[in-house]
Amino acid sequence: MASGWQLQFPEIAEEIEALRILVRDTNSSLLAFALYRSSGDRAAAIYALKERLALPVVEFTLSKPESDPFIFLRTLSAQRRVCIFFYNIEEALPDVAGYVNLQREEFAKHPHAIIFWVNEHGLREIATHAPDFWAWRSGVFDFRIEYLKLQSVFQAELVESIPFENRDDLEKRIRLYEELLEDYSSQQKPDERFLAGLQIKLGSAYHLLGRFELAEKHSRAVLQRSRRIKDQHLEAAALLVLGVLAQEQGRLDEAEKNARQSLTLAKQINDDSLIASSCHQLGNLAYVGRRFEEAEIWYHQSLAITESKGIERGAAMAYRALGNIALARRKFDEAERWYRKSLVIQERLGLARETAIDYHQLGNLAFLQQRFAEAKAWYQKAREIKKRLGLERELALELYQLGRVAEEQQQWQQAREHLLKALEIFVEFHDEHNRKIVLRNLARLWQSTGDTSLFDAVAAILKIQPQEVEALLQKALQASN
Repeated sequence: MASGWQLQFPEIAEEIEALRILVRDTNSSLLAFALYRSSGDRAAAIYALKERLALPVVEFTLSKPESDPFIFLRTLSAQRRVCIFFYNIEEALPDVAGYVNLQREEFAKHPHAIIFWVNEHGLREIATHAPDFWAWRSGVFDFRIEYLKLQSVFQAELVESIPFENRDDLEKRIRLYEELLEDYSSQQKPDERFLAGLQIKLGSAYHLLGRFELAEKHSRAVLQRSRRIKDQHLEAAALLVLGVLAQEQGRLDEAEKNARQSLTLAKQINDDSLIASSCHQLGNLAYVGRRFEEAEIWYHQSLAITESKGIERGAAMAYRALGNIALARRKFDEAERWYRKSLVIQERLGLARETAIDYHQLGNLAFLQQRFAEAKAWYQKAREIKKRLGLERELALELYQLGRVAEEQQQWQQAREHLLKALEIFVEFHDEHNRKIVLRNLARLWQSTGDTSLFDAVAAILKIQPQEVEALLQKALQASN
């Protein structure tokens, strides 16, 4: 994406290349200033530079309590040259100006390329109040881009799925969207649709991290904006997301109400993608309620649209959902055909999270046929992806299934380790539904092994007394019989 941004911003391409060459050709200490207007143009320049700089990039955010950049510099080895990006110099004023001006000669002791990212105010303050330090600069690189140009590029990104390689990447993306939201909200006449698009992204990102409260906050804000500006497309999209969030938290009536409202609006504006997504969500709700015939009808409605319109990702989700129905009916061959159709698309599109979900379902398919070694292999593949992506709540699902596999094979220690870790994560994310399911398995594990040390382990996770755990596991056993 960095290269795509640079291609769409020819006004910064020359500056990017000039800074890249300066860093490459300077072997001693280097000091430069990167001038930006908003989080958007700063992000565009940062992504492009990180892709092109020959040196590894190290980042540090200055603040009032941490306004001396030299404290951070002294932690770095002089044997390995890096490029240091210092952010938020404006927040550290006026102290930072005093530090850099008085200790300017210390920069020469370091071999690093040091770049301070500043807005116009920060640049003026440093030039005025740290004149000796300012005189040492190798250059000022201007990455300012007009708001309307930035908005058009980010607007195009908002309709795509969130690109991320790991949890750190996703959290950086969240910070970018939050900063953009703050920047653009402060404009005299902000584009409400663009702000709503940013909040849809934030809702989706927080949902991926299992942070439902923040996901709902942003999604409800989109709903309010959409109704204020009478944008039915945004309203339908917000209702759909809120429905998914309600379902995952067990509020099924609210989830169905939102999905039906979304479908009604999507039909009014003839938005095929939203109609398909709303049908799919109604299918999910019917599936959760074990109304399989109804779910199948909804999924086929969604599939008819996505296949005819070439919406591959939507079609793949419908294939998987139909596989889930076949699996529930114990039609194993049919389930496998649907899952593999989905998997082919997800792998080809490079959708790591969706690929992991298909691996998980293929693991379930093998598990129900008592092909435990195969099931374990599928769960492990899903686990590796989710671990890389940093999706802890979803990772717990793989740990739980691996615990079940170990339990079936009477590998009691492995079962214990996986189930306890899954319980810990579900408790952390306040996932009451899955917490109860794991406790039932732990109860069966206790029943099979007589291992009373489980009481202490579970008590530590639930923050209750060990004697309370025994009563809890007894209750779980009774509920499962």
